[in-house]
Amino acid sequence: MTDDGLVHRQYGRTGWDEVTHARIQTVRTSAFSHARFLQLGLHDADAFYARSSRWLRLMAKANRRLGYGQANLAGSTLGAPLEQVLNAMRFYRPELVVPD
Repeated sequence: MTDDGLVHRQYGRTGWDEVTHARIQTVRTSAFSHARFLQLGLHDADAFYARSSRWLRLMAKANRRLGYGQANLAGSTLGAPLEQVLNAMRFYRPELVVPD
């Protein structure tokens, strides 16, 4: 993360001006486990996906059908706990909306 935005190995660079909100989402994957994601809302999802890989566009389409956010960063891909990442995002972008 920088003053300009964040960089993710799947999503590439995302500028703070592209992000409308962020929240942590937990999804039950089985009776005994769950997955946690950082969901990002985007001002212009079409522009974001236009510069993404075909695979990412297909995953985003499937995620939208399942009711997930526009950009979903798996907690296991971030290198830090989700709460720490969200706090860092708030540091770099104090006006970031974080719904409950």
